Amino acid sequence: MASDIIVDIETKALIGSGFTVVGVNQIRIHVNKYNPLRGSSYVPLPMWIANKKACINIKNRDTKCFKYSVLCGVLGICDLKDPERMSRYKEKHLANLIGHHS
Repeated sequence: MASDIIVDIETKALIGSGFTVVGVNQIRIHVNKYNPLRGSSYVPLPMWIANKKACINIKNRDTKCFKYSVLCGVLGICDLKDPERMSRYKEKHLANLIGHHS
């Protein structure tokens, strides 16, 4: 790995600078577990966000929250009363979304 790092430094960072790498004294590598965010089911919002009434938090019990959020905007559900209720999101809407079936 050290030789790969030296090559990277010499070929990328130092191009045209006139500097050369004489050696590497120490290499420290930190490894962290990567846990990306994913869509899931309903999670209550913190009160400071919920009180702003600027976010529609759809109360789903499956893992189709992204589809519901797209439907909310595309079909204008966000303009209806109680857009967070699952009764606004019919299965036929999900099946017809952009011509794809879930």
